Amino acid sequence: MGIGPATRRSPPKPHPQAWLQGGAPVTHVWARDTINHLQLNTSKTKEMVVDYRRTKPPLQPVSIEGDNVEVVTTYKYLGIHWDNKLDWSANTDALYRKGQSRRYFLRRLRSFNVCSKLLWIFCQSVVASVLSYAVVCWGGSTKKRDSGRLGRLTTAVCVRWRPPATLIKPTKNVTGPTWSLLVLESPRGDLTCPGNQPQRQAESLQSEHDQTITESITMSSVAG
Repeated sequence: MGIGPATRRSPPKPHPQAWLQGGAPVTHVWARDTINHLQLNTSKTKEMVVDYRRTKPPLQPVSIEGDNVEVVTTYKYLGIHWDNKLDWSANTDALYRKGQSRRYFLRRLRSFNVCSKLLWIFCQSVVASVLSYAVVCWGGSTKKRDSGRLGRLTTAVCVRWRPPATLIKPTKNVTGPTWSLLVLESPRGDLTCPGNQPQRQAESLQSEHDQTITESITMSSVAG
């Protein structure tokens, strides 16, 4: 009677909560070391769990020196609102509220008969800088509804006060860091994803970019 090969079952992977629960005391010991001289503030320490499973098992609270760490669904870090779904809805809501509040100051400046040039400078420095903050991080993962809200706000605030002689065409720079994330279209100023643009527009921008590179190479060869 032959004996077949023995089957080995891999041990079950520990839950990430167990790793976090075991790593919290180690982090605390490292902070209280005689060299580091750090003290963890449990009241400011938050726990955010990203779990896409339908049935989520109950989680044990992480404790540091007997104090349980608060579990949150959103967390603000370096000016960006993170959520446990990683869809950036909380961050978009915060940006929309900030843009609306700054839109009020723009209306006040307009009531004082401020020239359009100063209004455009205010839009660039106060409003647009807020809406485009860290766009490289969250721009490519926003929902269509959220990007539409920001697009309408950008149209109502910035594009309305843009001088006719001032043309900002970030879509021309197809090699820029925000090309693959968000595009501010020049005709209306809508903030949309490149995937929602017509294929013909994307091909025309690519051809213009290639033509610019060809012209620069030709000029350099003639100068040489």
